[in-house]
Amino acid sequence: MRLGDLTDERIAIQCHDNPDADALASGFGLWRFFTAAGRDVKFFYRGPAVRKPNLLGMIEELSIPVERAPDIKKWDGLLITADCQHGAGNVSRVEAPRVAVIDHHIQEGELPELRELCPWLGSCSTLVWKLLSDESFPIDIKLGTALYYGLFTDTGGFSDVRHPLDRDMWDAVPADHAILRKLRKSNLSMSDLSVASAALSDLRFDEARRFVVISAPPCDPNLLGFMSDLAMEVDKVDIAVACSEGADAIKFSVRSAAREAKASDLAAWIAKGIGSGGGHKDKAGGGIARSKYADRFGDTPIAEWFGGTIRDYLDGSAIIDCSEPDSAADRLRRVGAMKSWRKLPARLGFVPCHRLFGDGAPLQVRMLEGDIDIDADEDTILMIGLGGEVYPTTLEKFIGSYTLIGERFDSEFPYPPAVLNKNTGERLSLTEHAETC
Repeated sequence: MRLGDLTDERIAIQCHDNPDADALASGFGLWRFFTAAGRDVKFFYRGPAVRKPNLLGMIEELSIPVERAPDIKKWDGLLITADCQHGAGNVSRVEAPRVAVIDHHIQEGELPELRELCPWLGSCSTLVWKLLSDESFPIDIKLGTALYYGLFTDTGGFSDVRHPLDRDMWDAVPADHAILRKLRKSNLSMSDLSVASAALSDLRFDEARRFVVISAPPCDPNLLGFMSDLAMEVDKVDIAVACSEGADAIKFSVRSAAREAKASDLAAWIAKGIGSGGGHKDKAGGGIARSKYADRFGDTPIAEWFGGTIRDYLDGSAIIDCSEPDSAADRLRRVGAMKSWRKLPARLGFVPCHRLFGDGAPLQVRMLEGDIDIDADEDTILMIGLGGEVYPTTLEKFIGSYTLIGERFDSEFPYPPAVLNKNTGERLSLTEHAETC
């Protein structure tokens, strides 16, 4: 989907009911694009009023025209959900004749035909930046600061940046670092600090299964994320769930560093049949309908119920660890149950390193798996694998292992690998300079 193909005259951009910095930045970028194209655009959310100091500061400092509009239930035109999915549990449903989804979370339900869903990205801001870049839309310092802050907050201060597109945006957008410093210092109010302090002092810890449950009074759902993030800093904690019971819904935040427990899967398990949950491998969240909870579990305290539900999830599977000598997989290998296979020839790409920028240039190669640094010389060949992965090999090994095809390397990848000359800042696409072997 390209933004330029969305020619509707009336466009509404909706972010989730409790917008965070990434949702505000994503919607802001879309609002700027369609407003510049002369469309009638509304940017709104339907949940409680934004109260977090950093979000209020972001809206004011960057002139983000978001409105709280709880009464919008229908829209006569195109509805775009940004940083969320139409019909998901974290966004109030708005009916519209045409719906588009722009999001970076794992799919939660049926999606409309118009969609850009990229759960491998660290932020929806990155996805919006990519869509804007595809349209050659200029990004000024206010929009750049918003997108930068959206990625910063959704990746734990860039600590969870994995995909090269996230790194590309981080490198590319202009940002006002004075504003960013101010926003970073404004995450909590004094009342938030009091709520978090009381909740954390009364958490429940399952030492055997290495998880904690934090139960808080009604509060901003973003505060739940803060508390679960903080609990994950403890060396004996692999999973943290923070929850808060409101009048109509129970909100919860999930964090996981457990290899066998994706946060998104655990969130969906918790909410199954009584709400909705989803997110990413290590960060997720969701909501439970208070009435459905009461019907099924009565007056059971939510902290007690969350603890039991998490134990059921963790105890419901048998783990086969292939690195353990007595594992089932190892026993299968010993009795010859696994067949032997031989590689077949595969068409790969290659680039003699020194041809890119000359001998001796310090290079940074960016690919889906991450960045690598190498120095260009005549003895180094950059190989491009079947998935777009790049790895260096020596000229001697290349000559002994590969046969030249004599054709240009023509292959498409989810992220085409690129190389940067660290001396000059010049950047080249590796696939455009590669030959086939």
